[in-house]
Amino acid sequence: MFSFPVSLAAKNKLGGWSSLLCDRQMSPIASAHNNKKHTTDLVNNMLGHIESYDERCQTGVIKHEGQFYEFHLDQWTSDAPPKVGDDVDFDHEEDKVTDVSLVGAYLMEAKPVKSKLVAALLGIVFGAIGLHRIYLGFYFLGFTQAVVTLITGGFGVMWGFIEGVLIATGHIYKDAKGRHLK
Repeated sequence: MFSFPVSLAAKNKLGGWSSLLCDRQMSPIASAHNNKKHTTDLVNNMLGHIESYDERCQTGVIKHEGQFYEFHLDQWTSDAPPKVGDDVDFDHEEDKVTDVSLVGAYLMEAKPVKSKLVAALLGIVFGAIGLHRIYLGFYFLGFTQAVVTLITGGFGVMWGFIEGVLIATGHIYKDAKGRHLK
């Protein structure tokens, strides 16, 4: 499995991440980059951010200081699966990623931050304008609820009210970041 830094221009030239990630053959850009003489064979430990991950190909792209590095699930060392947006610690040698693991904060169980009671009350009282969803971090869904209420002449009130009851009864129990409600 090869891995190499890729610029955004190269990403666009290759037709996006999917063609870059699922193709096992090295692209001409990758070959040219990997044919450069390396002055060091040291392993570099770096922090990055997962920009994309394709479960079908089991490959992903890590961004570090404007450079992009490809990794495969075989190089993943954490128990939790990789997700877009995760911060990772990774090693690379000769522009090949060797080990990828989650940064410590992602390994801990997420503690509840948002209140179930507040979310339920916002849904029951102000559900028509989506305040309960905005409170839970689902901004687009909250905005959509407000628009639906306006377009339907007020019938969208039921959507928010029902969700408020679902939150109160425990059927909706997580915020947008996947943390349980307290």
